[in-house]
Amino acid sequence: MTPSKLVSTLNEYIISQGKAKKLVSQAIRNKYRMRQVEDKELRKAMRPSNILVSGKSGSGKTEIFRQISRIYNA
Repeated sequence: MTPSKLVSTLNEYIISQGKAKKLVSQAIRNKYRMRQVEDKELRKAMRPSNILVSGKSGSGKTEIFRQISRIYNA
């Protein structure tokens, strides 16, 4: 799923938080692309990135990831 399609799907469930949805969607796509690399040397050179999400309580951080896990059946 492309980042724009993921953001569109998230827009059905989550109001606002547009910037967060875009960044998380792009990070998920990058992670997927890293897993598709078959060259072992190139894969070693790539550094995995983690996502640190911060914000006020009740701003929707958990809900973004809850919906993403539902979409990907994770």
